[in-house]
Amino acid sequence: MSLTPFENVMMPFSRGGTPEPGSSPVISQSQLRLPEGAPPLPAGIARASGYRTTSIDPADVDAFLTHLDTVFHVQKPNGSWGASRLLFEDHWHFDPARDPLGVFVAVTDTQDRLIVSSVRVYNRRMHLGSPSSDAHPMGGIGDVATNLDHRGKGFAKKLMNMGDEYMRSKGYAFGVLHAAPLAAPIYASIGWRNVAMKARVMSTSLASLNVSLSTDTTSATVRTINFESVHDLSVVKALFALTAPSIPGSFARADDFYWQNYVAKNRDPRRVVVRLLFTQDGKDASALGVGDLVGYAICEVLVFDLSAVVTAGQQDTEKSPISVQIKELFAGKVSTVDGAGCVSAAVAQSPKELSVTITELLHESLKRLLPSSLPDTYPCKLSITSALLPVEVIQAVDLAWILSHEKVDEPGWMFKVFHPFRVTRVGDGAEVEIANEEDLEMLLGPVGAAGAAPIGTVFPGCEGIQLGFGADVFGFFKTDAF
Repeated sequence: MSLTPFENVMMPFSRGGTPEPGSSPVISQSQLRLPEGAPPLPAGIARASGYRTTSIDPADVDAFLTHLDTVFHVQKPNGSWGASRLLFEDHWHFDPARDPLGVFVAVTDTQDRLIVSSVRVYNRRMHLGSPSSDAHPMGGIGDVATNLDHRGKGFAKKLMNMGDEYMRSKGYAFGVLHAAPLAAPIYASIGWRNVAMKARVMSTSLASLNVSLSTDTTSATVRTINFESVHDLSVVKALFALTAPSIPGSFARADDFYWQNYVAKNRDPRRVVVRLLFTQDGKDASALGVGDLVGYAICEVLVFDLSAVVTAGQQDTEKSPISVQIKELFAGKVSTVDGAGCVSAAVAQSPKELSVTITELLHESLKRLLPSSLPDTYPCKLSITSALLPVEVIQAVDLAWILSHEKVDEPGWMFKVFHPFRVTRVGDGAEVEIANEEDLEMLLGPVGAAGAAPIGTVFPGCEGIQLGFGADVFGFFKTDAF
């Protein structure tokens, strides 16, 4: 959910050098065909001389994607590149809820009608309360981008206000965005409020994971997920359904198209991603039975980081740990299999079982992500949303390969409430009214805090785990990033 700040507070750098492998060339924007009945400007906002603000026409998606590539795909001082058109194409074409009327742009009044600024609302449903309650329809703000030559005219604020009006017209009670640190105060000035999210960072190495395996059976029990297989997909969906609805801040994923595309595919050349499935004794997903252990993980590493590590190794310089993002990590035991042999439900594993599943999945993930030229002892930092792996789980599960771990802030997660709504709170099932951003911040706060989940809230991914004071329940899964 990486955003460019208003008017891009962190100034981008001019294009230079050679684009990353797999990146698309910049394409000239077509003439923008403004849609009939485009929404009017919000009250109090004047039309800037020489520009018009509007939602896009379906025929102008290509121009919108080209605009995003132009703004974001720039080289940074450290030599890395920003997101390219490929990422934005995936976010558009792989999103079953995409809506041109939710894309707001500023365009020039010249003949070519060039898009110079944009904001997109992503239509989603977010879990906020008890897993038995429905996910809340809401909007996510993304693709906030203003062309370098057209900044300082207030376009981003105008388009953000149009996005707010769009979300209100859809009946959404709230919206969410992720802001760069320098931009957060600007979003706060128009009503967005920061809500703290935590990540857990674990220090380890492939060698440490090797020691934790009784035998090297990982390759036999862990393989790449085939999202086109109804059986593989059924396992992944059942595991997600076991834990994700209990984590406020997670998105609902009811659509197979979303799973098979937005979750399963990645053409962003900046990242290497592995999506792995663990099955007991290496069984095919179609042969699983009640009680079998299953799990899945989605992990990634940045290509730029890999290159830097390899270069440092060749130059025999100081070893900086390589950062691996655990985007998703779910485990369980099969509890129900339908007549077609698909897993339809799962229950929690015991701490001992969970130790095996997690270790196998992360061992194989590192084997596939790290360059073969690196020694097994090379240090790694594994980062995961804290709500997915609370300290209570780490203490109960024997994960001897974790050399150390710490909880760190993930700043920039911001919410805006459009109208009051009610939530069935995680933990005690109490009905809570959310009237404003402060109420929502309390709801998503650490266990035991005022308005948040009570001490003793059950963590659904592991048997017998209850969350203590200060544990985190708010978590956003990076696979859903926009």
